[in-house]
Amino acid sequence: MLIQKIQIRNITTHIDTEIEFKPGINSLMGENGAGKSSVLLMIGYLLFDYLPGRNQKMYVRMDSKKKFGEAKLWILANDGEEYVIRRTIGKKANELSVTHCETDIIIKEISTVYDLKEWLHEILGIRENLPLKTIFDGGIGVRQGTFTEPFLRNPTERAQVFSPLLNVDIYSKLHKNFLTTAKELEHHIHQRDLMVNRLSGELDEKKQLVDKKEKLASLLDNTKKVLSKIEKQWKLINEQYNKLTNVKDRLEKLKTTQELTKRDIQGQKSTISELNKNLDQAKTAAEICSQTKKLHLEYVKSEKQNKILMEQIKTWRVAKETLASLKNQITRFEGRKQQIEKSIGEIEKYKGEFPKLKKIHKIFEEKKKAVESVQIELIRMKDTEKLIHDLDLELKKRHLIPAKLEKIQEELQITQNNLDSLKDTSDKLQQNQIQFKSTQNQIDELNVYIQQAQSGICPVCDQPYHSEHQDLTSYFKDKIKNLERSTSKLKIARKSLEQNLVKTPQLEDRKDKCIRLETQYKEKLKTFQEKSQLLSNYRKEIQNKNSVEIKFQSMKKEVADLTSDNQRFEFISVKIKEELSQLQKELGKINKNISDLVSRSKPLEEEGKKGEGLDTDLNKMSQQLEKLRPSHEKYQENHRIAQNLSRISENLLEKSNEMKAANEILQLTTDRINKIAKDFDAEKYQLMESQKSAIQVQLIQKKEENKQITLQMDQINQRLAQLKEKELKLLDFQKKLEILQNIDQFSDTIRNWYKEAGPKITEALISDINVTASELYRQIKGEETVTIEWQKDYNVVVKSAYISERFFSQLSGGEQMAVALAIRLAILKILTKIDFAFFDEPTSNLDENKRINLAQCIQNIRGFRQLFIISHDDTFEEYADNVIRFSKSDKEETQIEMVSF
Repeated sequence: MLIQKIQIRNITTHIDTEIEFKPGINSLMGENGAGKSSVLLMIGYLLFDYLPGRNQKMYVRMDSKKKFGEAKLWILANDGEEYVIRRTIGKKANELSVTHCETDIIIKEISTVYDLKEWLHEILGIRENLPLKTIFDGGIGVRQGTFTEPFLRNPTERAQVFSPLLNVDIYSKLHKNFLTTAKELEHHIHQRDLMVNRLSGELDEKKQLVDKKEKLASLLDNTKKVLSKIEKQWKLINEQYNKLTNVKDRLEKLKTTQELTKRDIQGQKSTISELNKNLDQAKTAAEICSQTKKLHLEYVKSEKQNKILMEQIKTWRVAKETLASLKNQITRFEGRKQQIEKSIGEIEKYKGEFPKLKKIHKIFEEKKKAVESVQIELIRMKDTEKLIHDLDLELKKRHLIPAKLEKIQEELQITQNNLDSLKDTSDKLQQNQIQFKSTQNQIDELNVYIQQAQSGICPVCDQPYHSEHQDLTSYFKDKIKNLERSTSKLKIARKSLEQNLVKTPQLEDRKDKCIRLETQYKEKLKTFQEKSQLLSNYRKEIQNKNSVEIKFQSMKKEVADLTSDNQRFEFISVKIKEELSQLQKELGKINKNISDLVSRSKPLEEEGKKGEGLDTDLNKMSQQLEKLRPSHEKYQENHRIAQNLSRISENLLEKSNEMKAANEILQLTTDRINKIAKDFDAEKYQLMESQKSAIQVQLIQKKEENKQITLQMDQINQRLAQLKEKELKLLDFQKKLEILQNIDQFSDTIRNWYKEAGPKITEALISDINVTASELYRQIKGEETVTIEWQKDYNVVVKSAYISERFFSQLSGGEQMAVALAIRLAILKILTKIDFAFFDEPTSNLDENKRINLAQCIQNIRGFRQLFIISHDDTFEEYADNVIRFSKSDKEETQIEMVSF
């Protein structure tokens, strides 16, 4: 598969970044925090559903209006088709889609994360049970600084990292899971067995229930026959009793009606008496109203006239008060007018001296600006004096630098000499190993000669021994002893040389430290020279400080002499320019207000004249109303009663008619009661009632007896039905018990298979990885005789024809990186069809030589269409097929520069 392009929007430092990739090595370089690792994260999210952290909001740009981000990836799949994978980040319900590039059709079958994972498993060629995230985290996108670190852990921690990646721990998990399953099965079998025994015991009562049911059925038939006879007797007596009861009920209802009618007639008599009394009162009230009506109407008319007169007086009083208020305002405005005219006269006097003061003000302003300029110059000189003081203190330390620099250079020379000596030691060690190998080969060859001689064959001419031959066995043995002594010396020498070589990393670190310190002190010397020149320039700048201070004091005195005249100018200027204009405007407004108030006062004066004499008229009207008030109140009091006269007459007639009808109903009811009483026999009714009660008791007893028998029958039938269900359940449990027992046997067999299969599959898988890893390591390092052996405990052993086997912890930093590269890439080759990989800051903590070696190693990797290297330096630029430079703007936004070769 080929990754062609990625687009990242609104994520970390990316606003809208689009990057194109090429086959071969793609180098993503730039300063830390510029957005390089975000590209790797988004590829991991889109292709492997890998995104560290639970809160996706942390990846969305904080200063963005949008509350979510979006990433798109263009890929060329192994089937030759191009697709675009799109996903959002930070939404409550994130969106995803896969689009076919050529047809621009969205693949509807891929609508969920689960669908996407299934599709990616297929196009990436990853085993179905191997999680995408595990492949990315352990092989494709190994996090910065963790490429070699897991190989240096203890066996348990190494297994925690690599077993999930190889997916071999699944067999031990399955074995463990099947143990849980076996225990569950054993528990279920035990439960089923208990249930079978319990159900078998419960079914023992079935025969007893059947016998009891037959006896109850016979008893129920007898009870039903007796109950039928009692019900017939009950029916006959009940019919006769109901007839008498109907007669009795009719008689009681008529007596109740008779009593109610009597009470109604009595009430109507009281109502008629009350209505006659009210009728007399209404007649008397009507006569009084007739006598007082004329005076009442005269009072109403006088009251209306009184109201009109009061409104007129109210209007007159308001006009009078308004007029007084307007006259007060006119008086206040006239007083203010006099004050303003006086102030304007005073300001006019100042105009004579204004031109002279204006010239003085101009001179004052010019001198004031000159003083401020000189003052700024003096402040700058004081700041410069402070800088001179600080530089003097700092430059006093410069005499210490040369001595320190010389000491560091001496230490650097000594360290370099020691490293050169160790390089000779390394050459001697290699020669020692070659010599040891040669000596060992000679010993092996002489041992073959001895065996040949002992068998009677001359090792020189390859012919059987005869009289002319000499036995060479002793000669070969002596030579072997000499060679073995040489071998022992070589071993001792090799051990000594290897002990010396252990010091190499420490010396290299010391050399790097000395180089860094040498550079720092040289930079300090250069800085001191620059600061010395700067100090000289500062001193020149403040040479004329005294003359500037004298000039400043002189100029300040000149400004002080002009200050009083300038203040006088500012005072008069404010008076003429601001106060005079304001006073003139205010005077105009006051004149206009006085004119308006005079105009408003004239109609109010005329209104005041009209109101004279209204108080006298109001007095007369009040006396008239007091004279008419008694007759008016008497009329109102009786008018309400007189209005009810016609209504009371109608009610009296209606109640008289109702009383007449009630007397007629009472007479009819009394006649019917007398007639029905002749047909009703009270003694016979009581006898029938006692007979009915006796039969009813018998009937209730027999029904209760019948009910109890039926209830017992129902309980027995219900229990028999339950037992029937239990019989069926017993058969079901017996079948399931048999099935569970068979499953338990099969589970034991499967669990043993998984227990045995795990180690064998792990061994076979690691063997395949070792073959591929060794080939990759030879490509990377260019060493044809090296073999990598990744052991069962995930420790690494590197074997060579010339160097004894070494564990991973014994390798140099560059060798560890090469081995880790080879194994991780081999895992991808064996477990997937993925032909691309990422290296995030692989040069971290490496010096320049090691970084260049690593770049050459990565360049030698074969079998991968694309490699992506994320780095903050330019080590890989020379070896890359495609370079993408990352940088950040002032607004913390990622910027991309594509570099073509």
